[in-house]
Amino acid sequence: RVAERSDAMLAVYPGKGTRFQRHIDNTAGDGRVLTVLVYLNTDWEEQNGGALRVFGSQTRESSQTAVDVYPECGRLAMFFADEVPHEVRPTQASRHAVTVWYYDETLRKDAVSVANENAASAAGAVPSGAMGMGIDTQAKQEASQFMYSVLAPPEEPTQEGCGSARPTKRDIEAVGYAVTKLSQGARRVVAGILGAPSDEHFLEAVNGLTPDSLFALRQKLRRMGM
Repeated sequence: RVAERSDAMLAVYPGKGTRFQRHIDNTAGDGRVLTVLVYLNTDWEEQNGGALRVFGSQTRESSQTAVDVYPECGRLAMFFADEVPHEVRPTQASRHAVTVWYYDETLRKDAVSVANENAASAAGAVPSGAMGMGIDTQAKQEASQFMYSVLAPPEEPTQEGCGSARPTKRDIEAVGYAVTKLSQGARRVVAGILGAPSDEHFLEAVNGLTPDSLFALRQKLRRMGM
């Protein structure tokens, strides 16, 4: 049952042949089941390229060949986030799209539960229920340690004793450094928990962190029980 959605993400392609390789949005088992895109490009022409190329589902019987969807202003595209391969073809003009992901209620709760279990057992064995994400145990432990010690550490009160202390520039640098030490598998787990479509998007988001955005992210993770 679809019960909630992610925050909206604005993707900007500056042209000059930029593209996004073929992928499936949710390969980490984070509960995302539906991808919804809306395009914001006025007077888009096919000669600009930039089509969303959608392939047949990998888990449902489908004889459908690839379909190109051009990013015309106001056009909406939807597909299964955990099943449908897709890519963005080379783009020759500035291209803007807003994406949100919708979560299955049960699958999302399971994913958050797995993350919590991983954190509780980071020093030991990962529970068997965590193996459903298709990532090896070591990567899950590594991701758990990152989430709980770096990205969402225990709250520290302010000097006034009210509310949470806000991150500093040094905190941003610490997160960035810790990310460079993560294995690819661990990055995939973290990206999935955060709702990023790939570890590449996760790395891009980390590079754009500010003290305010890190504070907002930590508050969101704590509301999720982390």
